[in-house]
Amino acid sequence: MICADLHVHSDFSDSSLSIAQTLARAERSGLTHLSLVDHDTVAGTSQARELATLTTIQIIPGIEISAQDRSTGKKVHILGYAYQTPASNLTTLCQPTLQRRTQKTLSQVDILIQAGFPLSRQAVLDKAGPTGAIYKQHIMAVLIDLGITDSVYSDLYRTVFKGAGICAGDIDYVDVQDAIAAVRADGGIPVLAHPGQSKVWESISGFAREGLTGIELNHPDHDSSDYGRIRDLADQYDFLLTGGSDYHADYGNGPDIGQVLAPAESLLQMQLMLNRHI
Repeated sequence: MICADLHVHSDFSDSSLSIAQTLARAERSGLTHLSLVDHDTVAGTSQARELATLTTIQIIPGIEISAQDRSTGKKVHILGYAYQTPASNLTTLCQPTLQRRTQKTLSQVDILIQAGFPLSRQAVLDKAGPTGAIYKQHIMAVLIDLGITDSVYSDLYRTVFKGAGICAGDIDYVDVQDAIAAVRADGGIPVLAHPGQSKVWESISGFAREGLTGIELNHPDHDSSDYGRIRDLADQYDFLLTGGSDYHADYGNGPDIGQVLAPAESLLQMQLMLNRHI
């Protein structure tokens, strides 16, 4: 029986667990297939494949690209699956995003220090994973260590980073069309992540024209109305349906790894799309 969680993160982006720890947890959960879709990086793919040979799990190469729909201004996440390494097009597209995110996070650290929080840049940098990129979650992890808050997505997080918070604001992201094109250029399958969360329904027909070939069905943030809309879109555009837990370990507040799975037919559909073993 295939059990695939195709939306999992590691410390190559914004999870608190290493790839080895994530694989161990995935194996205990009974998964047969796993995709690590770290934000804006494919750097962990080789390590994941190598470590997976010591387990019963098969790795599906993955990435989650932070993008923007220029026509609406909305943030869009594009998942890329089963790309061919070294995935140079994805790396070229996403590396500037990692750099902008790290600089933004460091500026947020400075703002918090000026506001009286007992932070340091080094303490936050020490939380970073192998890519060296840092996220708001790393700031919150330091504040938890200091006893200032008790969880990443606490009231403090919302007060500081959302709305009129002193650290509110975001970086520039790549155009969603470029994200789709980069996945395809590296031989992968571009999939729209959690549309029920991003609320980009009106743009999906345009994404399909740009080469989007899949849409995420099963996700912790989706409700029954989302499932209906997504299935209708899949029928209309012949989209691949995927799914997963969006697991971030201690840096998330959703279900455990393996508690939200891809539809049973996902991997077969991927294989047929790509005409190669995955």
